[in-house]
Amino acid sequence: MKLLATVPFSVAALFLVGCSGTTEQPPDTVGPVPVATVVDTLLPVVADTLPVDNTATIAPETLFGGEPCSALVAGDFSITFAGVAIGKLTGFTTLAEDACGYDVRAGGTDYVVIVQAETADDFDHPVTTAQAIDKFSDIGEEAIGVARGDDSYEVLVRVSNGYFSVTSPDKGSARALAAAAADRALRV
Repeated sequence: MKLLATVPFSVAALFLVGCSGTTEQPPDTVGPVPVATVVDTLLPVVADTLPVDNTATIAPETLFGGEPCSALVAGDFSITFAGVAIGKLTGFTTLAEDACGYDVRAGGTDYVVIVQAETADDFDHPVTTAQAIDKFSDIGEEAIGVARGDDSYEVLVRVSNGYFSVTSPDKGSARALAAAAADRALRV
């Protein structure tokens, strides 16, 4: 009987010893122990670490087929630049996703021609210091030209699938190159 009387006391003593632990965090050097978060979905969260898909199909009516450096070809530069001489394409560089720079040599002078996609707002409100904005009815659906200081001229063109500009050293070359690019703007 004495054994049965001591069992409840032994159980109570073990329970008290087990529950008398300290409430302080154990010492560490990193910081507090992280608290478990509640997940409100049964699906696992997967981090998107895949590389960008460069094989994505470009919409058929994208300006220049999505490649601004396809706007002009070497033969397009066989025009007079700055009243000096016939130009020759020496190279080109993608300047941005929507811009291409063409290096041209004419009469021993190097020039840069830039073709760039534009917005409707750029076309409707061109920023210029020129007194007048030239209008061209024979380029694209509509085109305007503006002087950009003393050393360049920009033609902004509206075509059925967007807007673009061609900046060249002079009005004549900018206009001729814009007309050539307008013919290539819609690549199907």
